[in-house]
Amino acid sequence: MKPSGPMRLSLSDFDISPERGFLPTTDPLGCLSDQPVLNQVAQELPKLLTARQFRHFIQDRTDVLSTVPVSWGLGQLRCAMRTLSFAGHAYVWEDPEHPAARLPASLARPWCEVAQRLGRPPVLSYASYALDNWRRLEPQKPIELGNIVLLQNFFGGSTRNGSFSCTSKSRRKRGRGC
Repeated sequence: MKPSGPMRLSLSDFDISPERGFLPTTDPLGCLSDQPVLNQVAQELPKLLTARQFRHFIQDRTDVLSTVPVSWGLGQLRCAMRTLSFAGHAYVWEDPEHPAARLPASLARPWCEVAQRLGRPPVLSYASYALDNWRRLEPQKPIELGNIVLLQNFFGGSTRNGSFSCTSKSRRKRGRGC
């Protein structure tokens, strides 16, 4: 049997595009309209973490994300993964002197399910922290410094936006010419 030629790979097989580099082909979703509890977790996380009340907030909720809809596409899964990843790490590290040894099932189960569907481990990865964690200030303008900000962070404010913006711009530019 004659060996076949080299396997041809496509950038799209790896979610990379010549126009946007490593950034997703569509802008990340800011929230999930059918998931009010998960959206509340995302919105309240910085304030509750600052007050060291995030663990209590999560423990009071039986379902952060009751079921992961089979109809969800990549955008919804990435949005949920971003929120669940930030929430998981916030829960563990709310008190750095006493990190949590376990996550409540209401957070762990949906995080693991979403991670599995994305083919990722349930951790706050670079993809969730940077590539899927931005929005344009003016949607009609290009993805560039001064027009992108973080969707989610741990403590609010814009202290991390600068380093994120530079990283996102370089990831987009590196895609060109691949």
